[in-house]
Amino acid sequence: MPAPQFLAIGHAVRDRTPRRWRWGGAAVYAALTAARWGVSAALLTAGDRAPSLRGVEVHCKPGPLCTAFENRYQEGGTRRQRLLSRAPLLEPADLPPSWRDASLVLLAPVAQEVSPAFVDCFPKAVIGAALQGWLRHWSGDGVIFPCALASDFPLARLDVLIASQEDVEDPSVFPVWAQKVPLVVKTCGRDGAVLWVRGQAYSVPVVPREEVDPTGAGDVFAATFLLRLWETGSAWEAVRWAAAAGALCVGRVGLAGVPYRCQVARLLATPQWHRLWHG
Repeated sequence: MPAPQFLAIGHAVRDRTPRRWRWGGAAVYAALTAARWGVSAALLTAGDRAPSLRGVEVHCKPGPLCTAFENRYQEGGTRRQRLLSRAPLLEPADLPPSWRDASLVLLAPVAQEVSPAFVDCFPKAVIGAALQGWLRHWSGDGVIFPCALASDFPLARLDVLIASQEDVEDPSVFPVWAQKVPLVVKTCGRDGAVLWVRGQAYSVPVVPREEVDPTGAGDVFAATFLLRLWETGSAWEAVRWAAAAGALCVGRVGLAGVPYRCQVARLLATPQWHRLWHG
């Protein structure tokens, strides 16, 4: 297996919706974003099955079950989740050796399944972490509730940290994280985002769009941020493109909402988005 340019690590998820089962999971959305961006993309997951994603090489650690969630959205967009089953944990030993030469790595757990030890596996990579899955625990019947990030989490070895305000119990941790990680982003849905660059906070505006399905928007944001940062070296360009990609994602259901690079570029060229960033 040749080294991918973009590698996402985390469980592919079977989401139970009112109508049907569908594939999801932060790493799935991220890997598909990279493929539609036009780079070689790979996904490391686990379970008894894995999705087939055009343009994404998938390596699946075998296990008796697939990770599955039940998602219910309440008025105002708040999501209530229940963990129905969980695939085996992912450890550095599960990584195909050649994938250690990846250029971009996004650690994207959904249920505490990704070992933080992965941060030491990629000597050539820009490493980002989408914290959502490390900020979740669940009751005996699978109801998800928030938790704090483990005190020994290796923040100082990350290049980028991204988390949603919805997943963080205590928002005062963001500036603390920003003292340890060069680039930190708090995503805020329709209210945009906050970007910390070496500890300094900046507001990130967006043009709100009609929301059909918010699932995956934060994961598309995270992947696009890494991809554009890798291309340009600019956190400002990265967050601008990431905000637009996330806005596009909510306009369609499920993985159909993952945008292509050209679609993000077209949105940024519209008068509303151009004025937002250039006056």
